[in-house]
Amino acid sequence: MELEALKEIDSEVRAMGAQIVVLTPELERYTRALHKKLNLPFDILTDLHLKTAEQFRLVFTFPDYLKELYQSFGSTLDRFHEESEYRLPIPARYIVDSNGLIRAADVNADYTIRPEPSETLRLLKEILRTGTSPRGDQGSSTGEETVIKMNTQKKAKKNAVPQGTATNQLTAPDEPTIEEIRARAYELYVERGRVEGFDLENWFQAEEELKRNGSKPRD
Repeated sequence: MELEALKEIDSEVRAMGAQIVVLTPELERYTRALHKKLNLPFDILTDLHLKTAEQFRLVFTFPDYLKELYQSFGSTLDRFHEESEYRLPIPARYIVDSNGLIRAADVNADYTIRPEPSETLRLLKEILRTGTSPRGDQGSSTGEETVIKMNTQKKAKKNAVPQGTATNQLTAPDEPTIEEIRARAYELYVERGRVEGFDLENWFQAEEELKRNGSKPRD
């Protein structure tokens, strides 16, 4: 749903002299099929081993007990991302101007909370109209980074990126944390073939699985 929604605004983004680029840790052999299936007009680039996400401080690593738990589910993250460590990027969306400066950023550790593409269009129009960065709340995109590039082929300045970190909410000892649920829900999303529209189903199934299987005590 997210990529299809971005597809719907692509022509308007291009009409303003900008372009959409999506970065994901998934290997090209998996994203190629998705790109063809959805007939996307923008590129999906592979952030191999999360090197770009690391620069943007968006990477979180599963703790050992959580990695073992997900391996018991038959986890496939290592196959999709071609790395032995269990890591994921925090979903993010950036608007980058022609000087390589990030003018707007949406970052949220919960991948189910996403900004509307119409809001991204509004921000882009405001930036182009006023030449200043708008102020607003932070949101998120999908399990990738989405970059709206404004008439530029330059890389975004790393120092201009706001820090985004995943945090756990306080839970009862026998309850899974938000981090655990989010990571397992993302796995279910990948295992479904990245089919959109099952956010709540993935989240509730992940929560149910984690409660049923339990997890190791946390410090």
